[in-house]
Amino acid sequence: MSVGSVTDTDVQGVMPDSPQPFREIARTVTSASGDSGDAHSPEPLVDGFGRVVTNLRVSVTDRCNLRCRYCMPEEIQWTRRDEMLSFEEITRLASIFVHHLGITRIRLTGGEPTVRQDLPDLVSMLAELMQLPRRFEGSPGFAEDLRYAGSTGGLEDLSMTTNAIRLAKVAVSLKQSGLQRLNISLDTLDSGRFKQLTGRDRLQDVIDGIQAAADAGFSNIKLNTVVMRGVNDSEVGDIASFALERAIEPRFIEYMPLDGAGRWDVGQVVPAREILAAIAKRFPLASDTGDPPVASGNTPLPGTSGDRLLGPGSPALGTPDSVGARRSAPAHRYDLAGGQGSIGIIASVTEPFCAGCDRVRLTADGQLRTCLFALDEHDLKLLVREGSSDAEIAHAIRSAVATKWAGHQIGKPVFVRPRRSMVQIGG
Repeated sequence: MSVGSVTDTDVQGVMPDSPQPFREIARTVTSASGDSGDAHSPEPLVDGFGRVVTNLRVSVTDRCNLRCRYCMPEEIQWTRRDEMLSFEEITRLASIFVHHLGITRIRLTGGEPTVRQDLPDLVSMLAELMQLPRRFEGSPGFAEDLRYAGSTGGLEDLSMTTNAIRLAKVAVSLKQSGLQRLNISLDTLDSGRFKQLTGRDRLQDVIDGIQAAADAGFSNIKLNTVVMRGVNDSEVGDIASFALERAIEPRFIEYMPLDGAGRWDVGQVVPAREILAAIAKRFPLASDTGDPPVASGNTPLPGTSGDRLLGPGSPALGTPDSVGARRSAPAHRYDLAGGQGSIGIIASVTEPFCAGCDRVRLTADGQLRTCLFALDEHDLKLLVREGSSDAEIAHAIRSAVATKWAGHQIGKPVFVRPRRSMVQIGG
């Protein structure tokens, strides 16, 4: 099955009409693109289902200093350096996303972003997007394109996901360069299990990196843990305690079918209800009512016993953010009783948040992906290197986002795995 074919999109229930070739779309800038010359704030970047995209994930490399089995294939061909976007190309594309298309949040990912040489320089360049549009030498038509940029709007949040192996070395420079927030990945506190999961004996480096981030002044740190049945599910309470003791918000993520070896099985998924129950045994969760536990109307996870999943509004497990507040957020957040902090659960498999998804992804080699599980990609690097103007690229992005599908379909017979693993896509 070819990537991006009509067959691929049809099985996902997405727009049946085949789009024009991406390069041709970029050459035809019309008023329908939203780049009408209005000097006010950028027109929203909206997909075919009316969802407004405001969040861009940017992978800066597919390389990593760990070998996590749920992320990296056993054999991988790294992207050649000349095929990766340069810092200037990343920043130019980011500028188009921000000043033409209304993106307000950018997160750097990988691979492991800190293995990219001189990463603080890129952070500094992106941090400038919180100010007025900058001019890029060699950007065709940039002066004309300024009329599309908003006088309000702009980048509001710049963050990064990291495994923290090198964070002790670069935390201060990243903070000084303008990075605002960190999400740190840590799946176990057991050194033997850490080596088994990652192929490296580097747990202490991660812990040191977490401390270095706090010392550098990062105050809004989140700790991401992928929970896997029979692997680290027994550590949920310990990891939550580790994070909360350090004023860090732990976030537990359901295991998704993006593992490098392609051996994901639904039986390895620990549903959100179990994760929350494990937390509740150690930490009382705030609740607005004393009613007994109730089950949500969620359908059971395929392959499980068929019990109804305990939903995010269950009084026994606390009351999460309101539906409106978390409409586009991947995590259900729960406050702990007594103001001890909060936890987050990302239930990508059992309680998908696709209906409110507000994000798209840019891979290290310059491909736009409208969904983590997308089967097609759109080549922005080609447009940049061929000399397309900012307005042409902005229109091409709008056209690509218009084809974004309704949801990932995990657990359904029509689900098809992406051809790339997580490390190649960017988290």
